[in-house]
Amino acid sequence: MNLAELLTNRRFTKRLFRSVLVIILIAIAIIFGLFNTEKLLAVLNTLAGVFYPFFLGICIAFVLNVILKMYEEHVFAFLNRKDFKLWKRCRRMVCIGLTYLTVLAILTAVIFFVLPELYQSLQKFVGNIPGYLRSVGVWATNQLQELDIDTSQIDLLNIDWPSVITQVSQMASDFMGNFYNFTIAIATSVASGMFTFVMSMIFSVYMLSKKEHLLRGVRRILYAFLPAHRVRRVIEIAAITNRIFSGFVAGQLTESLILGCLCYVGMSIIGLPYALLISTIVCVCSLIPLLGAYISLFTGAFILLLSTPWGSFPWDSLWFVVFLLALQQFEGNVIYPRVVGTSIGLPGIWVLLAVIVCSGLMGIGGILIGIPATSVLYALFTQSVKNRLAARHIDHAQIDEPVDVDAILQRPTGGPITNIKENRKRKKKVQLEKLLDKAHEITNHSSKDKKH
Repeated sequence: MNLAELLTNRRFTKRLFRSVLVIILIAIAIIFGLFNTEKLLAVLNTLAGVFYPFFLGICIAFVLNVILKMYEEHVFAFLNRKDFKLWKRCRRMVCIGLTYLTVLAILTAVIFFVLPELYQSLQKFVGNIPGYLRSVGVWATNQLQELDIDTSQIDLLNIDWPSVITQVSQMASDFMGNFYNFTIAIATSVASGMFTFVMSMIFSVYMLSKKEHLLRGVRRILYAFLPAHRVRRVIEIAAITNRIFSGFVAGQLTESLILGCLCYVGMSIIGLPYALLISTIVCVCSLIPLLGAYISLFTGAFILLLSTPWGSFPWDSLWFVVFLLALQQFEGNVIYPRVVGTSIGLPGIWVLLAVIVCSGLMGIGGILIGIPATSVLYALFTQSVKNRLAARHIDHAQIDEPVDVDAILQRPTGGPITNIKENRKRKKKVQLEKLLDKAHEITNHSSKDKKH
């Protein structure tokens, strides 16, 4: 088909006109956005504020879907195997109610049991800081006197420790006041955003109860407006993303909860102070891959070091470091493979790269989102590589085929050690050839003697 026939083809011209019109509209939108950045950002912020309850409801439903699936597929598995019509009708709503009751029970336990003891631990820790500084001042003065420094030099180097202690005590009281004000501010903000939270919870309940119907509706829309092979690829990517993200969320939350509880039990058995405070830090920091273990280790050891009286060996810090290192080894080799498993499927080097890049872009939240997102991209890229290698009929033998650099360059290469090894191999090869020649001559002579 030539150009004239294409231009006279009505279907082709209609498709060409649509493509050109879309390109022109996109170009106009980009130019308008470049010249009206502030207005565009204001519109986007307004739209984000309007749709924020909806997006928050999606996030809540996604997280709570893990608990919902636990109830539906594991807790009530014995009822699912039986053909009870009443159970089939009310199974979803019963499991949703149990899911929200579970979350409510966890929040109630945190508010009434964990937060008061956490506040007492913080208050005790802040109250011990002036005594620690006083001990440091006495030790510094004694050391200066033992070094035979006269009074004038001691006066020059002496620090007004009572003033420092007063300032630190004031800072500690200010800290507790700020902590109290921070708590009041959080309560106020929660009260002001109660409408948003209630609407998000309503959205999440609806999404959990009608999740199959909503997904089917999205598929119908995609198949109605996109080619079938494109829709199938989008569905596959969505399924991979859902599997990796849900596995990461469920595994990390379960693992951090188990690690925090084990840390609290172990510190209580050993008799270390600030058990709940440090265990809470360990539980929260364990959500951060790679870096969380080091942050919790150094933070807990530093808190215990400050609580140690000056002049005595910091046994509490030492025992905590040994205990937490052993606990992290147990967690990494026993708990993590059984709880998280291979749901992420991301090599360590890519996890480290995701942590560095995503933490620099979006902070702690970027780490939590970036690792499963990187795992999704890695899985899709690996699948694409396998498909391309299969299409080109390239097997593992061709990939692992070694390269003979000496044959390509037609001369021996390498460092001194390599050359020494090659020379030894060459000498052994020459000696072996000589031995083979002698053996061949002997066999020839023996054959001739037999003939004679």
